[in-house]
Amino acid sequence: MNAAAPLNQRQADELTKRFGCAVTQWYGMTEASPSVASQRENEVNLKGTIGRLLPGIEMRIIDDDGNDAKTGEFIIRGPNIMQGYVSSGKVDSPMTTDGFMKTGDIGYVDEDGYLFIVDRAKEMIKVKGQQVAPAELEAILITHPLVNDAAVCGVYNDHGTSEMPVAYIATAVEGHQEQQRLKEDILAHTNSKVARYKQITGGIHILEAIPRK
Repeated sequence: MNAAAPLNQRQADELTKRFGCAVTQWYGMTEASPSVASQRENEVNLKGTIGRLLPGIEMRIIDDDGNDAKTGEFIIRGPNIMQGYVSSGKVDSPMTTDGFMKTGDIGYVDEDGYLFIVDRAKEMIKVKGQQVAPAELEAILITHPLVNDAAVCGVYNDHGTSEMPVAYIATAVEGHQEQQRLKEDILAHTNSKVARYKQITGGIHILEAIPRK
């Protein structure tokens, strides 16, 4: 069992290869007692999804202004959802006026009703008003055969007017020239797969390992 964050596809495929068993994704949180959606065993070939909503749970996807959106924050409602957090004897409710709870997770639903998590709302990088998910770029970076691990964050440009995505990668490639060629190859590999505003414009830094908590 892997918990607290989405399992990327390369890790899921490696687990299946190593242990010869199916790896299914599930989505939930303590506030939802704890289940929201799950991937059935016969759906393991559907890559990247966390499955469909469980019976009795409703979900909307909203933008920063609370309007319905194709990609945005998941808000959920159902009999298993908590009423709020108790602090100093008072209930602090994260609910909307119509009883939906904000999850803090950014994602979308495809035409068949399968949910896909893009990232956490608090992790999003704001590039000239557009939202960029670090996890989306990280998932592309680790598909490069010479990238062992990757992390993406946002840094402000020299004018302080907008953030830029910056990538940190772990690789076994050594030597200055070899690493420079690798950076160029990785940029081409990644930027060709995303919209222009999502491209890694803040550069790539090579580390021995990506620090993990």
